[in-house]
Amino acid sequence: MLQGFAVARSSTSFRPKWKLGNTAVIRVPKALAPAVLRYAHDLDQKSEPLERTESMNTTQKLTKLKNLQAQANAVRQELGIRAFQLML
Repeated sequence: MLQGFAVARSSTSFRPKWKLGNTAVIRVPKALAPAVLRYAHDLDQKSEPLERTESMNTTQKLTKLKNLQAQANAVRQELGIRAFQLML
């Protein structure tokens, strides 16, 4: 390890702090940062956690799975066509 440098911990080793899911880095003026952060935390606290897969019923899950399979098949077919064209 280089002297004076610390190794960052993996973000997967911590529980998420936000109920609403993934986060993004944004730039705001320093003077506004505390107020923006308080507002974001207030919104997050008043929201329900985003765990849609648990709240979906079986029919919705099957429909979603079929759509994903159809998309995957279309991509496979397109890749196969492109690979064939490259061989010509």
